[in-house]
Parts: sequence; C-alpha cells; structure tokens
Amino acid sequence: SACANFNIQTTNMNEFYAPVAVFGFNRPKHLEKCLQSLINCRNFEKHPVYIYIDGPKNPADIPLVNKSRFVAESFSTSSNSIP
Repeated sequence: SACANFNIQTTNMNEFYAPVAVFGFNRPKHLEKCLQSLINCRNFEKHPVYIYIDGPKNPADIPLVNKSRFVAESFSTSSNSIP
C-alpha cells in the first residue's frame, strides 16, 4: 500500500499538528479569503501549510493564475496577514 510521508511538527509526545493542503487556481480573491481564515485559527502557526496552484489551462487564465501565485507567495512570507 502507498503511504504519504508527512513531516508532522510535534511539541511533545501527546501533541501533533497535521499538515494543511490548500489548492488554488484562477481565483486569487477566494484563495486570499481562505488563507486569511487559516491565519485567524488558533494554533495556526504550528501547522505546516502547503499551497498548490495549478498552471493556466489557456492564455486567458494566465493573469489570474499569476495573481493566485502572488497571494500564495505573500502568505508564505507572512504569518499575520496577506498584503
């Protein structure tokens, strides 16, 4: 059977923090709201967060996908808010 190997952060033997995966594409405002909601959660900073942004499916998607990537990059450098 296949098994995913996650690097789960622990502070003691009885406490663990599951990784969070966020998927985005061409809706940067939705991604921003989702990430801001995560930031507002208790103990958010203890959970590893992985953001996946799909590539553009056609040329019209490029500007919005790039904006979504910017939101994701901004999130990865800030733990309090998204510019």
